[in-house]
Amino acid sequence: AGIRRAVVAMTDPDPRTAGRGLAHLQEAGVAVRTGVGEERARAINQGFWLRVTAGRPFVAIKLATSLDGRIAARTGHARWITGKRARTQAHLLRARHDAILIGGRTQRHDDPLLTCRLPGLEAASPIRIVLTRTPHLDPGSRLMRSADKVPVWLVGPAGGTADLPPPDPEEPGRPGLYALTLPDQEEENPTRLVSDLLRNLAEAGITRLLVEGGGMVAGLFLRAGLFDRLYHFTGNCVIGADGIAAVSSLGVADVATDAPRLRLLASHSLEESVLSVYEPMNKA
Repeated sequence: AGIRRAVVAMTDPDPRTAGRGLAHLQEAGVAVRTGVGEERARAINQGFWLRVTAGRPFVAIKLATSLDGRIAARTGHARWITGKRARTQAHLLRARHDAILIGGRTQRHDDPLLTCRLPGLEAASPIRIVLTRTPHLDPGSRLMRSADKVPVWLVGPAGGTADLPPPDPEEPGRPGLYALTLPDQEEENPTRLVSDLLRNLAEAGITRLLVEGGGMVAGLFLRAGLFDRLYHFTGNCVIGADGIAAVSSLGVADVATDAPRLRLLASHSLEESVLSVYEPMNKA
């Protein structure tokens, strides 16, 4: 085809295929230059990169809170803490991730749909994943009623999901209801639980995971330190101490030594709301 030179941003991290394509080009007499824009390319492909090199997907935590860090009133009412533009951005986040994760308690209380409902992006809705000790969904729930269009995965301990098939790693986005079984844990260990979860999701084909709620699940990932971004949408309301906290207990006794520290990457004003984007200071 008359190609004399190829410019490549990053090489393939997968040892099964790394360098093969470039070697074919060089054997054909094409001059190959690598590393041009590598940092940006790696950021774009971070989910794939982490899945291959770390055995886990890229993980983003999303919080939407009042000014005083509450996600709902004491009654559970939360509409709307953030404004319309913030909610639009939240739906864009869903479209940019392979899968979205919530806890079983949030699923039972809120009965969320978890799809992307922006015009033209409905097909980009993520796989809906529920982390639960009791892996059963109400047949009338919104997730169950829409599983024939957007897949739902139930993730939990052995037993209770035996009647459900596992997802197909070659086609993880196939609609239906599936189950992933996590190893049993003799004692509660957030880091091990999250590590096992992420390893299983990576093996099932997930490269980018959005953790959307609730406070218990967000707390698990923060305690484990196994996340890459935190998107914090802050509304312009104050709910008070009797509201529901955005994050469950982290066991912080000394702020200086125990509290997770994050680095602010960006801040955006979204009319009556603010979006702050963070990364962990010390990546796990």
